[in-house]
Amino acid sequence: MNRVAPTHPAVSMAASSPSPGAASLAATLRAMQLDPVAHRTLMAWQATAVDAVTAAIDSLAQQLAGAATLQGPQPARIDPYDVIQARAQARRRQTQLEQCRQLAQDMVLASLHHLDDPHWDPLSEQEAGGSTASPPPPPNLLLALLTLEPPPD
Repeated sequence: MNRVAPTHPAVSMAASSPSPGAASLAATLRAMQLDPVAHRTLMAWQATAVDAVTAAIDSLAQQLAGAATLQGPQPARIDPYDVIQARAQARRRQTQLEQCRQLAQDMVLASLHHLDDPHWDPLSEQEAGGSTASPPPPPNLLLALLTLEPPPD
């Protein structure tokens, strides 16, 4: 099972531009990391957050792959003895599945980044390269757990 990439652009963007609320949330989480009792609870929360996000990405990737299979051209019958043709079709299927997974990951992480942002419109083209900057989203515990760095030694 693939895990959420901690260096995904949506996750790194959230970590690089903290708001005052996000800074206090991050400070609270760092303090929990230093407390031996709270650290165990924090790690359980983080594992739960990663598992939930990974499950959402997996589910969405399966739905996207299913929709792509239904809409795409039906593969021609392959002669069972034509290994080259079978290998090429398997590569195409694998590439399509990887693209569906990447799209699902982008969709889920962008949604998490803007979870509590009432101004965000997922259908807007501003995010892709528009000149108008939207205000930073409010602090988000789930995203903070995903971007939590290990404590300094």
